[in-house]
Amino acid sequence: MRRGDLAGGEARLADLQREVDAALPAGHALSRMVLANRVHALRGLGRTDEAAELELEVLRQTQAVLPPDHPQRLRVELDCAVTASQRGDARAARDTADATARTLRELLVARASFLSAREAQAIARGLAPLVDTTLELLLDERVSAVRPGAAREAFELVETARGIGVAALRWLRAATAGGADARAQRDAARAASLDLARTLRAGTGAEAVRVAVEARDAAERGLSEALARTGPVPRSISAVDLAGRLAGDEIAVSWWIRERAAPEGALELVLCAFLVRHGADVEVVDLARLSDVEAACTAWRTLLEKSPYDASAARAAGERVRALAIDPLRQRAPKARRWIAAPDGPLLSLPLDALPDGDRLLGESMRLLVVWSFDVAAASKPGAARLVALGDPDFGAPPAGASAPWPALGGTAREVEAVADLLRAARPKDAEVCTLRGPQATPQALLSAAGSARWLHVATHGSFDVDDAPDNLLTSVASDDGSGSFERRVRALVPLVRCELALAGANADPRATVTAEDLGTLDLTGCELAVLSACDTGRGEIVAGQGVASFQRALTAAGARAVVTSLWRVPDEAARELMTHFYRGLWAEQLRPDEALWRAKMSLRDRRAPPRDWAGWVLASTFGTP
Repeated sequence: MRRGDLAGGEARLADLQREVDAALPAGHALSRMVLANRVHALRGLGRTDEAAELELEVLRQTQAVLPPDHPQRLRVELDCAVTASQRGDARAARDTADATARTLRELLVARASFLSAREAQAIARGLAPLVDTTLELLLDERVSAVRPGAAREAFELVETARGIGVAALRWLRAATAGGADARAQRDAARAASLDLARTLRAGTGAEAVRVAVEARDAAERGLSEALARTGPVPRSISAVDLAGRLAGDEIAVSWWIRERAAPEGALELVLCAFLVRHGADVEVVDLARLSDVEAACTAWRTLLEKSPYDASAARAAGERVRALAIDPLRQRAPKARRWIAAPDGPLLSLPLDALPDGDRLLGESMRLLVVWSFDVAAASKPGAARLVALGDPDFGAPPAGASAPWPALGGTAREVEAVADLLRAARPKDAEVCTLRGPQATPQALLSAAGSARWLHVATHGSFDVDDAPDNLLTSVASDDGSGSFERRVRALVPLVRCELALAGANADPRATVTAEDLGTLDLTGCELAVLSACDTGRGEIVAGQGVASFQRALTAAGARAVVTSLWRVPDEAARELMTHFYRGLWAEQLRPDEALWRAKMSLRDRRAPPRDWAGWVLASTFGTP
């Protein structure tokens, strides 16, 4: 078959199928694999009726031996649905697409209940091809026309997948709060899931699989009941619930990258957006080819950071981004003045509120609140008026003969003191301030103090290691050549480890840092706001459908209600000026964090500071945050 002899290859597969069926029990994995290859060969030969008949046999065998939520079974069912759609049976395709979307949502939420955030996100990445095929079916014109609600099903699926890592950490905190019983139930659910996986690999038959599935389902129900006793727990995203929480002038916008059939028949990646409005069903809009959006976003961001600033070129580039990603949505919701938005792909690296909009900026025409997902934030009571502020770490001296990777940041000492003074002035009776400076600004001190903070402010060097690219995973991580490449490949497995804050002693000891992975493991449910006043803290590895693996996501997952970070390097004095305006608005004027940040940015713009000084500061919030 690899040499182009499809007919000969199909004949050999038919012979092999007979041999396998004679030697192995019905439904064996090898038998299903041979049948699936025959299906592809027959399609290539144009023998579609025979291919469809064999595909149904693969489906029958798969359903007999694998549980309903097994990815291999879902893959076969989706393949049959695609075939049904191609043969004109849109109703059968829609039935399968709806059922698969529900199964995938339930699977993601259930696994998040006992997996770590990293494991849950790995599950979501592994299921991404199934999500893509399900979306392709649901958003096909003929399939979606069978009955209403296709866009709603698609939206709920992609948003459940997007928020899986945050959901896993919330489940973990709920299990911790639930005491010994909840932790025991979590361990039992995890063990039952592993037992099922071992049973499937052993190929011990349908009855053994049925027993293992029932045991797993019972363990997961027990865990869900135990966690529910501690309070609200994560669940699948509901478009109806989301729409009910929106005001009349608000819309929820979820950008997503999906596959679409191109005019020439091949598949192409496009940026689409789901719109959710109060009193209306979900609407999906295909915006533009992903390659066009990426090129436009890169061009505009490059011009924003450039010095000297070319205002005319930047405006033209920004208008191109707005025309591709924003304007088609505004035409459908012209009265919306507040957008609650979950970006994807290249939009994640942009300050969308700084886009040009006629003779104004987009942030002047509307309020744009970025969220990681539309999972509703758990309610929390405000804690003590406690600020934990870190700045001016003593990075120490490097080893003899080496240069200092982290220069001193004396200006951050003034920044931290200014922030502390603003809180004391606004709340003279109850302000509590914990400052970490100089040699006290250590990783251990920050991680110990952060959990008690209502407001967390960190001013130091930040970095994202772009050299540990995911492409390195294409090479083996099992061999160490002694050059340090082994460690770098392992770091590529955990993107949050590549986001670092340099703290006291970092020039002498590279381990004197705090990573996004470290911060993500904290319990910050009492934190209303975390601000990382450091360069590049908004950067990270973009993971399709799951946002950016960055400090912003880690702090949000840890429970912080709002997080402010920077997309690029900002001069120290400009950062200090902006933070002073920001906290004055937050505490003295009692503005919402997003309003306070916008006003602070406009303060610098009004004195004609270049966009690189103010535009790169971005805020992400948890949905439901006032």
